[in-house]
Amino acid sequence: MSFPLISHSIQSSINDEYNSKVAVVLVTFYPDLNRLQESLFELSLQVKHVILVDNNSLNINEYIILNLKKNIELDLEFLQLTENTGIAGGLNKGINRARDQGFSYVLLMDQDSIPLPNMVKTLQENMIELESSGFHVAATGPRFCDSNGKNLSYFSRHSYWRTQRLECNEGTKSVLVDILISSGTLLSIGAIDQIGLMDETLFIDHVDTEWCLRAKFAGWSIFGVCDAYMYHTLGDRRQKFWFLRWRYISYHLPFRYYYIFRNGVILMRRPYISLAWKLYCFNQLCMLFGYFVLFAPNRWLNLRMMWHGLVDVWHGNSGKLKVDLSNSD
Repeated sequence: MSFPLISHSIQSSINDEYNSKVAVVLVTFYPDLNRLQESLFELSLQVKHVILVDNNSLNINEYIILNLKKNIELDLEFLQLTENTGIAGGLNKGINRARDQGFSYVLLMDQDSIPLPNMVKTLQENMIELESSGFHVAATGPRFCDSNGKNLSYFSRHSYWRTQRLECNEGTKSVLVDILISSGTLLSIGAIDQIGLMDETLFIDHVDTEWCLRAKFAGWSIFGVCDAYMYHTLGDRRQKFWFLRWRYISYHLPFRYYYIFRNGVILMRRPYISLAWKLYCFNQLCMLFGYFVLFAPNRWLNLRMMWHGLVDVWHGNSGKLKVDLSNSD
């Protein structure tokens, strides 16, 4: 399915009634500065306040932020951390800052995501409408696609060994989902106060999954919004392959497979995580392992990282990866 072509030249008018209640929390770690500036420009058409939390990158500082702000009407707050706290730690720093300043909602963004026109307003309007219908809404999120305008995502629910694809048919505003990726997700501060912040022991990978499933366990609802869009790329690149049907797999740097396997197993051991997701995750990890054994480049390093993740689960280790295995014998 092709992504609907929406020109970036379309200027979205900012609605003060909505955007004054929303703060963007954008976490960076060695960002592509050109793409970051494009993201900030598009955000400036929809919101007034962005909290940029940098995880101790060496390619970004206050001077660079001032240059990025040129010709952009945006209240940009820059928090540069002295160490890499992971996506979970960075998000929590930004969320706490937004709460302290009295915002009602936070929009979570990755450094490589670019919102399309009216994304924020559409997410917020749907959340308010759903709440008025009696739902306890923790978060709403958009559909996304690659920057080339292809591979439009779909929403899904987990059904034990597989995912149930949810169609956005004509007239469908939103669909009830199990999880959303963190980037592009609009969260209610009131929901965060009751559900809690992101789990910093996970560092990266499955941080969004854990929060969404924890929210569902606590009685909250998560919705995907059909008419909200953004550009976003999963992994460094995607590969199409055949296994019973055509599938896509996202390639990451080897260290990411440590977190994917470690955190996946950690979540499978937690009592509030649904059985359907646990079975789904087990199936996905087995397929990922099999694919990298048979087809993937850097297979031995990737498999070594996967194995190290499983060993650290056994030893009860969490947080940031302590040992760099990429150059070890």
